[in-house]
Amino acid sequence: MRGKTKPKMSWNNDFTVALVSKNDHEIERLLARMPQFTTREEMQCAQALIQEALTYMQDERRGIQEAMQKLKKTRDFIASSEILSSYEKEYRG
Repeated sequence: MRGKTKPKMSWNNDFTVALVSKNDHEIERLLARMPQFTTREEMQCAQALIQEALTYMQDERRGIQEAMQKLKKTRDFIASSEILSSYEKEYRG
């Protein structure tokens, strides 16, 4: 095997690995460098992978929105607790 280089993975294989490993940066890089596919099978596979990536990104976005709402509620709760605490301190003198 001396002198032989390891064959490159196809775009579809690279994209599959990026999607399974949830590597957002690699997904973005591969989308920006999408090749011209030579067979109908490669095109259909790429289409399915891109649809999966879209679903993954939408799920991630939803998760981030939920986390932000929880943080906002927590911040509001803490702010209201601080106000109540300051009123209690004033009341106690």
